Amino acid sequence: MKYLILLPISLVSSIAFSADNHQHDEHSQHQMAEITQPETHQHNSQEANPSTSEHNHSSMNHDNMNHDMSSMQGGNAPADARNPDYSQGRVSSHTGTMHNHAAWSVRINQLEQLKDDENTTVSEGVAWYGSDSQRLRLTWDIEHNQQGSHQDISLAWQKPLDSFWSYEWGVAYQSEQTWLKLNVNGLMPYRFEVESNLLLNEQGHSLLSFEGHYDFRLTQHWVLQSSINANLASHTNIAQLQGKGLTELKTGLRLRYDLTRRFAPYLGIQQHDFFGKTADLRAQQGQTNHETTWLAGVRWWF
Repeated sequence: MKYLILLPISLVSSIAFSADNHQHDEHSQHQMAEITQPETHQHNSQEANPSTSEHNHSSMNHDNMNHDMSSMQGGNAPADARNPDYSQGRVSSHTGTMHNHAAWSVRINQLEQLKDDENTTVSEGVAWYGSDSQRLRLTWDIEHNQQGSHQDISLAWQKPLDSFWSYEWGVAYQSEQTWLKLNVNGLMPYRFEVESNLLLNEQGHSLLSFEGHYDFRLTQHWVLQSSINANLASHTNIAQLQGKGLTELKTGLRLRYDLTRRFAPYLGIQQHDFFGKTADLRAQQGQTNHETTWLAGVRWWF
């Protein structure tokens, strides 16, 4: 009888104890889930995007991003683009930035002795006073030998056309006559120095000359200069042995050594040819029309 009473009590106690343990286990699992949930969420996030720490942007949408760089190449230049002219539109003399203060200079381009039968001496140079905007220029080209001398002297007013070109007008004395002189000179691209002269007299005669120079800088001191000079006449002058048309052509090479920027000795060779009516007049006087001569000289300025 005693055992029959204890049996229901034990059964009820076992059921109650089992229910209590079940609730306790659920509560413990719930707490563990709350504790581990942040780590689990972070781990899952890294698995979903394993390269987040390496700044992987492969998942970004680039459709709305404009990567068109065609405007950087080709097409029309903007309104404020650089001028295609090598002078960039600057108006000054080819000597550099324009200055309005007065200055002066004397430059002897050639003072040379030719090794020929006539013992010829040549002096050619320019002296000027003024500014970059306007100058008074004295130029001379004098050739003296045993037969006489040839003088080409001019005094002219020079003004710039742009950064590298100038023009001048004045008077000249040449072939024992006085002429009105018009001149254009400047620096072409690649540093070709060119000069053209037009002389007019009161009889309506004209003389036209072209001259060009180019310096091949071999080293800091050695420079090889090539030159060409052509003369044309609109009339015949028998006394000066000058015919109409192309009268003469001079070509030369001069190798100089720049001791300083102001002083340079040189050696060279020159070819002098006469053409057309001028060659006929010279032949009648027993003179040669083709001359090749060696020369030595100096160049300096101050």
